[in-house]
Amino acid sequence: MQMQHIFSFLPIAVFFLGYKFGQNIFPQHQPIIIATAGIVIAVIILWAYAIVTKKKQDKMTLYSNIFIIIFGSMTVFFNNPTFIKIKITAINALFGLFMIYNVFSKNPPIAKLFAGKIMMLDKHWKIFSLRLAALFFALAIGNEIVWRNFTESTWVSYKVFYAPIITVVFFAFQMWFLMKNSIKK
Repeated sequence: MQMQHIFSFLPIAVFFLGYKFGQNIFPQHQPIIIATAGIVIAVIILWAYAIVTKKKQDKMTLYSNIFIIIFGSMTVFFNNPTFIKIKITAINALFGLFMIYNVFSKNPPIAKLFAGKIMMLDKHWKIFSLRLAALFFALAIGNEIVWRNFTESTWVSYKVFYAPIITVVFFAFQMWFLMKNSIKK
């Protein structure tokens, strides 16, 4: 596994560990506030590391990190976990809208995101974009259902475990489509 992939999982691990064990160190704060402060700090450190080492972040990670910093900082500053909970809804809804934009775009921007890794005809990018839009909207709706109707602990499990597992399973099922429709160099 490349170091960049390890770094992408580090903030979520910090969030989970902060939620589970943070009150042992900061008993006066809610676990969600501790976890959110941890993820914001982790993202800022990794972003600084990427800048110093001149490692380029993909745009989805960059936008997600910006949302983590904004919504996470608001969560900590206002001592209100609603901000970090709606961050998942907001970012997934925006990614879903971006994928819908790809469907109607003459030259789908998603092809540029995967440039050098996967090459397909525009019609296949549009199909893939629709599938991604469905995933992102499903994650946004799932997040809304979980954070509004279940315990905070259940929401943390959704954020840390279930949403990533759903995403990995989704991409595993998309591999056949991507391999079948990839243009060989």
